[in-house]
Amino acid sequence: QSHEEYMKNIEQAREILKGNTREVQKMLFEEMQKLAEELRFEEAEEIKRKYILLDNFCSKSEVVSLELTFLKT
Repeated sequence: QSHEEYMKNIEQAREILKGNTREVQKMLFEEMQKLAEELRFEEAEEIKRKYILLDNFCSKSEVVSLELTFLKT
């Protein structure tokens, strides 16, 4: 992993922690599409795994958030 890739991953992690998951998902999806168009399928697969992990994280976070909202009312 290059320094540039490392810093990009750190920035994505910061955005996720800030709650900007949709923006990170959008960036990952666009990067995945670009790599696939360039026939760089192995790299696209790695980005796809990150995208799916983030999507699963968001789904679980929404469920917890809805449950907490329900419990407060």
